Amino acid sequence: AEAELKERSKVMGHLRSRLVQTQKIAMSDPLTELPNRRAFDINLKEAVELARSKHHPLCVGFCDIDHFKVINDTHGHATGDRVIRLVADALRKVTGPKIHVARHGGEEFALIFPNIGAEQAARMLDRTREALVERHLLARDTQAEIGCVSFSGGVAELRSGENISALLMRADHALYRAKESGRNKVITAS
Repeated sequence: AEAELKERSKVMGHLRSRLVQTQKIAMSDPLTELPNRRAFDINLKEAVELARSKHHPLCVGFCDIDHFKVINDTHGHATGDRVIRLVADALRKVTGPKIHVARHGGEEFALIFPNIGAEQAARMLDRTREALVERHLLARDTQAEIGCVSFSGGVAELRSGENISALLMRADHALYRAKESGRNKVITAS
């Protein structure tokens, strides 16, 4: 009986380990190793609840790589994937561990800025954009010039009584205003 109990315990440990691994895979983007949209949605809900309970500011930001389709079409999907990873790494480095950065889909990223107001969140996102624009990129395979990579961004701060959908919509509208007004900039929602 004792041997059987040990064996079952070993199997349960293995199953728990696989469950944790499967959950991690389900919540992360395999290309960038950032959290995915599902993880972003869960973290945003928790962050909004915490911000409301503590009466702290909270911002959400979106950024979208400018003219990404041209990069993909001109240099191929492998180069496009490297550009997505480059932007993901830049966002991760500049924002630090307290800011939740996720790949929201395609060439779009989403960020949660806990305890940070709109101006500071926009400055942080803009520093990332500026750091990217300063780099001059070449395609690894062909050495063809890609040039600089930029993104457009939008930031919105949670308002009193605002629901998550409205917050996301305001950040998204700010992103599209940045794109419509020439790209390569970060705009704060009004």
